[in-house]
Amino acid sequence: MRATLFAALLALTADSGINIRLNKQVVMHGGEVWLTCRVTPNKYNRTLIFGIGGTERERSERQLDGYDAPITWGPMPIKNIPCNAGPAYCVVVRADGTSARAMLTIEVAGCEP
Repeated sequence: MRATLFAALLALTADSGINIRLNKQVVMHGGEVWLTCRVTPNKYNRTLIFGIGGTERERSERQLDGYDAPITWGPMPIKNIPCNAGPAYCVVVRADGTSARAMLTIEVAGCEP
């Protein structure tokens, strides 16, 4: 029983290869957030795709060069957050055909229901 519980906890905390962070998850309409993607080094890492849906920066890409690529990308300011924004995401695409993804929702305040 303990071994099963430990294995389950380990699986929940395992590194998926990418992490995402916003300086705030609640923002006023028209406000700004800073997005940071942290990529675990992997020799197959080739492309980082990131953005916030419905914003000026809905999709951006950066080339990664395996182990030689920077680990932390950002913080990248994303301005003029609209009412329909979200989610924020970071995706790393690998040369072996796999990918890892991290997402966070954003709550936009000051919008009419």
